[in-house]
Amino acid sequence: QLQVAQATFESSLAARFPSFSVNAGIIRSVNNLANPRGTSFSVSGVVSPWEVDIWGRVGALTAAADANRQAAAQRLAAARLSVHSQVYQTWLTLAFARAQQNLLERNEKIAARLLDLARNRVEAGIASSLEISQAQAQLSLIAAQRVAAQAQERQLFNALATLGGGGRHLPDPAGMNL
Repeated sequence: QLQVAQATFESSLAARFPSFSVNAGIIRSVNNLANPRGTSFSVSGVVSPWEVDIWGRVGALTAAADANRQAAAQRLAAARLSVHSQVYQTWLTLAFARAQQNLLERNEKIAARLLDLARNRVEAGIASSLEISQAQAQLSLIAAQRVAAQAQERQLFNALATLGGGGRHLPDPAGMNL
């Protein structure tokens, strides 16, 4: 759209100035009495398709074409800004998702250790099997949260790759240190 608007603007600018077209030719005549050299020149026509801008029509058309060109440039700039904003927001959300994933991994390791401690306490006779059940439930909950967080992270990575033009240059999110 910007290129079309630019071409229209330049065309309207050209309409402000006159243009001339001249046709000329060389004719060799056979009549040696009237012209002993045998050559004569003739100009067949002059054309000037120029409109005098008394009422300002050409100027108004030029101004309108310039306004259209500027509007197309602003729409392009707005689209670029929107894409940049989406990339930034997606990147920040991906960074948060990655941090959440790291936190869940640490929590899962802690929950696994707590489960081992609960088993040791039951074996030692200091705790009931209820403690093991609670520790297993906590570990299962954290594992389920990790699966959901991994899915969200992959979706955000794919969105970022799409916004970035295919993602061939983006690293795997599992290896990113955000």
